[in-house]
Amino acid sequence: MPLVEGLDQLTWLLSELNAKQQLLTRLLRWCGDGQWTQARPVGDPAYAVVSGRGHFPYRPAELAWAPQVICGHLIDTARQDAERIRILRHDDTCPDLPWFDEDDPVRHDGYRRLGRQEAYARLADAQQALLFRAASVQEAQVDRVGACPSEGIVNLREVLTAATEHLADHAHQLAVLLGRR
Repeated sequence: MPLVEGLDQLTWLLSELNAKQQLLTRLLRWCGDGQWTQARPVGDPAYAVVSGRGHFPYRPAELAWAPQVICGHLIDTARQDAERIRILRHDDTCPDLPWFDEDDPVRHDGYRRLGRQEAYARLADAQQALLFRAASVQEAQVDRVGACPSEGIVNLREVLTAATEHLADHAHQLAVLLGRR
C-alpha cells in the first residue's frame, strides 16, 4: 500500500477514505436526471476498464446497477463498516461482524424508492459516521479481529483498507457509467 512520506498507515488510510468519499459524492451529484435510474448491462464494453478491477470479478452483477442503487449500496456499506469499526474497537474477543446481502431485491427496491436528495442526505450521514468511527481508531486496536460471514476473519486494519478500496471501485464504476472516464 503506497504511503505518503511522514504519514503513518492509519493516518494515510483515513485520508484516503475521506478522499474517496468526497469523490463519490461529486460523481453522484454530477449524475443527470436521466442517468440516476439508468444502468448499463453487465457485458457493456464501456465497463471493460473496471470489470477486472477490485471486487468486480467476484461481484459482476454490481456492474449492472444504476447510480441510485450504487448510492443505496454505499449508504449500507458505510453503515456496516462504521458498525464493524465500533465493534472491533470495543471487543477484542473475535466478535461476529455485521453483513448484508448486496443482491437482496427487497434492499434494491428500497434504494429505488429513495428520492435523490434523500439518498444524498443519507449517504452524507453514513459517510460522516464512518469517517468519525475510522478517526477514533488507535494504532493499538488495528490488529483486533472479528468474524465476518462473507470475508472470514478480518482485522480492523483490513476493514479500513477494504472500505477505502470498495469506494475506489465504485468511483471507477460511476465514472464509466456517467461517461467521465
